[in-house]
Amino acid sequence: MRAAEHILGGVITTTITYLAASAILGEPVTFEGLVAAGIVGVPAGLLLDWVEPAYHPHHRGPAHSTLAFGGLLTLGHQVWNDPNMLPAGKVWTSIALAGVCSHHFLDATTTMGLPFSGLRF
Repeated sequence: MRAAEHILGGVITTTITYLAASAILGEPVTFEGLVAAGIVGVPAGLLLDWVEPAYHPHHRGPAHSTLAFGGLLTLGHQVWNDPNMLPAGKVWTSIALAGVCSHHFLDATTTMGLPFSGLRF
């Protein structure tokens, strides 16, 4: 997957997450919020390739793994269900996590897919 595809995936995912999470939690949706969510999608969608650059076609290590994806989903679940976190914090944490998860989802659709752990012994 190329950087442009991860950027687009990140922007789309973070924008949709902003709209959905705001609606579910009763937070107001603003034009500024939509723009900010889209902007967050750029680095979030690229984050995994900054952590594990594609020096070769088989660069998918631990950060690009199914385990890392599951860990992010678990973190999102914990944040969403935290009674001490304000709704706005839940929205923006969900946005950031969704942007990073978009990278996993897009990579999973390639012929290489995602490794389970990314660890090589």
